[in-house]
Amino acid sequence: MCGTLEVRERTSENETEERFISMEVDLGRTVVTAGVAGWVMKNPDERKSVVSKLLDKHKSGDWGELDAEDAKLNDDSAKTGGRLLSSYPIDATNLYEGREDKLWIITEWDRSVTTLLFPSEY
Repeated sequence: MCGTLEVRERTSENETEERFISMEVDLGRTVVTAGVAGWVMKNPDERKSVVSKLLDKHKSGDWGELDAEDAKLNDDSAKTGGRLLSSYPIDATNLYEGREDKLWIITEWDRSVTTLLFPSEY
Protein backbone atom coordinates (compact mmCIF):
# COMPACT_ATOMS: atom_id res chain seq x y z
CA MET A 1 0.00 0.00 0.00
CA CYS A 2 1.73 3.18 -1.13
CA GLY A 3 0.57 6.75 -0.91
CA THR A 4 -2.59 6.25 1.07
CA LEU A 5 -3.58 4.68 4.33
CA GLU A 6 -6.53 2.41 3.75
CA VAL A 7 -9.08 2.22 6.55
CA ARG A 8 -11.93 -0.26 6.45
CA GLU A 9 -14.84 0.28 8.80
CA ARG A 10 -17.73 -2.06 9.32
CA THR A 11 -20.88 0.06 8.97
CA SER A 12 -23.27 -2.85 9.48
CA GLU A 13 -23.24 -6.63 9.68
CA ASN A 14 -22.85 -7.05 5.91
CA GLU A 15 -21.33 -3.76 4.74
CA THR A 16 -17.80 -2.48 4.88
CA GLU A 17 -16.91 1.10 4.04
CA GLU A 18 -13.46 1.88 2.70
CA ARG A 19 -11.85 5.26 3.28
CA PHE A 20 -8.52 6.43 1.98
CA ILE A 21 -6.50 8.93 3.97
CA SER A 22 -3.65 10.64 2.18
CA MET A 23 -0.27 10.50 3.85
CA GLU A 24 2.32 13.27 3.79
CA VAL A 25 5.90 12.87 4.95
CA ASP A 26 7.96 15.72 6.39
CA LEU A 27 11.12 15.93 4.25
CA GLY A 28 13.22 18.22 6.45
CA ARG A 29 16.07 19.89 4.58
CA THR A 30 16.46 18.68 0.98
CA VAL A 31 19.96 18.12 -0.40
CA VAL A 32 21.39 16.61 -3.60
CA THR A 33 24.65 14.82 -4.27
CA ALA A 34 27.22 16.11 -6.75
CA GLY A 35 26.05 13.55 -9.30
CA VAL A 36 22.43 14.64 -9.13
CA ALA A 37 23.43 18.31 -9.22
CA GLY A 38 25.50 17.66 -12.36
CA TRP A 39 22.63 15.75 -13.97
CA VAL A 40 20.18 18.59 -13.23
CA MET A 41 22.55 21.23 -14.63
CA LYS A 42 22.73 19.45 -17.99
CA ASN A 43 19.08 20.37 -18.62
CA PRO A 44 17.94 22.55 -15.70
CA ASP A 45 14.45 23.50 -16.89
CA GLU A 46 13.32 19.93 -17.51
CA ARG A 47 15.22 18.19 -14.73
CA LYS A 48 14.30 20.62 -11.93
CA SER A 49 10.70 19.84 -12.82
CA VAL A 50 11.43 16.09 -12.71
CA VAL A 51 13.09 16.43 -9.29
CA SER A 52 10.15 18.45 -7.97
CA LYS A 53 7.62 15.85 -9.16
CA LEU A 54 9.63 13.00 -7.65
CA LEU A 55 9.91 14.81 -4.32
CA ASP A 56 6.13 15.27 -4.35
CA LYS A 57 5.67 11.54 -4.99
CA HIS A 58 8.07 10.63 -2.18
CA LYS A 59 6.39 13.08 0.20
CA SER A 60 2.96 11.62 -0.53
CA GLY A 61 4.04 8.00 -0.02
CA ASP A 62 4.51 6.90 -3.64
CA TRP A 63 7.79 5.02 -3.20
CA GLY A 64 8.37 4.38 -6.91
CA GLU A 65 9.84 1.07 -8.00
CA LEU A 66 10.33 -0.89 -4.78
CA ASP A 67 9.52 -4.53 -4.14
CA ALA A 68 6.51 -5.24 -1.93
CA GLU A 69 8.61 -5.86 1.18
CA ASP A 70 10.48 -2.55 0.92
CA ALA A 71 7.27 -0.65 0.13
CA LYS A 72 5.62 -2.15 3.25
CA LEU A 73 8.67 -1.20 5.33
CA ASN A 74 8.34 2.38 4.03
CA ASP A 75 4.61 2.46 4.79
CA ASP A 76 5.30 1.35 8.35
CA SER A 77 8.23 3.76 8.73
CA ALA A 78 6.11 6.67 7.51
CA LYS A 79 3.66 5.99 10.33
CA THR A 80 6.08 5.06 13.13
CA GLY A 81 9.24 6.97 12.26
CA GLY A 82 11.99 5.31 10.29
CA ARG A 83 14.17 5.92 7.29
CA LEU A 84 12.38 6.10 3.93
CA LEU A 85 13.77 5.10 0.54
CA SER A 86 12.13 5.72 -2.82
CA SER A 87 13.50 4.62 -6.19
CA TYR A 88 12.33 6.23 -9.43
CA PRO A 89 13.28 5.51 -13.04
CA ILE A 90 14.85 8.44 -14.88
CA ASP A 91 16.57 9.11 -18.18
CA ALA A 92 20.05 10.26 -17.26
CA THR A 93 22.09 9.18 -20.25
CA ASN A 94 25.63 10.48 -20.66
CA LEU A 95 26.10 11.19 -16.97
CA TYR A 96 29.83 11.40 -16.27
CA GLU A 97 31.44 8.01 -16.98
CA GLY A 98 28.31 5.89 -16.74
CA ARG A 99 24.61 5.71 -17.19
CA GLU A 100 22.22 6.11 -14.32
CA ASP A 101 18.63 5.02 -14.79
CA LYS A 102 17.33 5.43 -11.24
CA LEU A 103 17.16 8.27 -8.78
CA TRP A 104 16.92 7.45 -5.08
CA ILE A 105 15.35 9.69 -2.48
CA ILE A 106 16.18 8.94 1.15
CA THR A 107 14.55 10.67 4.12
CA GLU A 108 16.30 10.07 7.42
CA TRP A 109 14.42 8.52 10.34
CA ASP A 110 14.26 11.83 12.25
CA ARG A 111 12.97 13.68 9.14
CA SER A 112 15.84 16.17 9.42
CA VAL A 113 17.11 15.73 5.87
CA THR A 114 16.11 14.20 2.54
CA THR A 115 18.85 13.32 0.07
CA LEU A 116 18.54 12.82 -3.68
CA LEU A 117 21.25 10.56 -5.06
CA PHE A 118 22.07 7.99 -7.67
CA PRO A 119 22.49 4.39 -6.49
CA SER A 120 26.16 4.50 -7.52
CA GLU A 121 26.68 7.34 -5.00
CA TYR A 122 25.40 5.35 -2.02
